[in-house]
Amino acid sequence: MINNKYTIFYKTESQLVKQFCEEFEYELYSKPTLSQNWGFGKDIVYPDIYFHSGIVKESDIQLLIKSKIIIVNSNTIKHDIVEKSNGSITNDKIHVIYPTHNIDKFKKKEYKKAFFNRYHVDKKTKLVYFTGKNYEKTGLVQFLKFIKELTAANFKAVISGTPEQLKIVVPLLKELELSDKVILAQGDIFRAADIFVLPTSNKLFASNILKAMASKSVVFAPSSNHAFEIMDNFSIMDSSDDMTTVHKINMLLENTEELKKIQKENCKKVKEYTQSKQFKKLKLALDI
Repeated sequence: MINNKYTIFYKTESQLVKQFCEEFEYELYSKPTLSQNWGFGKDIVYPDIYFHSGIVKESDIQLLIKSKIIIVNSNTIKHDIVEKSNGSITNDKIHVIYPTHNIDKFKKKEYKKAFFNRYHVDKKTKLVYFTGKNYEKTGLVQFLKFIKELTAANFKAVISGTPEQLKIVVPLLKELELSDKVILAQGDIFRAADIFVLPTSNKLFASNILKAMASKSVVFAPSSNHAFEIMDNFSIMDSSDDMTTVHKINMLLENTEELKKIQKENCKKVKEYTQSKQFKKLKLALDI
């Protein structure tokens, strides 16, 4: 599909959309006027490319049908579009391109050392990490329930966030008697963490999962979140309150060799989702 100028539509400007707009001539799709709908004035120009993001709504379907190519960031969204269109949109019209995350070289040992020094933690301690923009939806309480049940002795849980977010956590730690087990930190500590746990109720692809994998962390998240599609089966939780996760975390805390193996595998996997590789996939999907 080689055009001099592409008509595109998107609700959220992802990195993929941003690069497309920088490299190609385009115009944004405009909702038809009343006169156009009645057949007067300029012909309606529908999108060549619909970059879909978010939950698929019934109100999205007609424009999706009329668009030439649809780009989504998960197979789950792809199947949802096909189902809600009652077959009017076929699989070959929809292309899945996962969110991007670039890999920067870093030495995990240095980040861990800096964290241990700052918070006066023994250097052999494993770090089990949680963070999120909305603690309620991303599963703070469930994370603390997991931590409460862990029996391994060589770990500290870490929760990071803004000062306002962390104020909410303090009384919860006291209530659950976890104050000695949990460190509260401002700013993210992905590169120091060993295990990232995100028992989220959100369905849309959680970008922090990519970030954690790129930071050489083991990641646990529920199958209800679309990011499960890029995770290994061992780390996929049946639900946000899947208590078998506790056993798995305990096992990794006590088995450094297995922990490091999964960490390396995750980091290697994320290299498939760099900006340059995902943009090449986009150009291939668009045949340009």
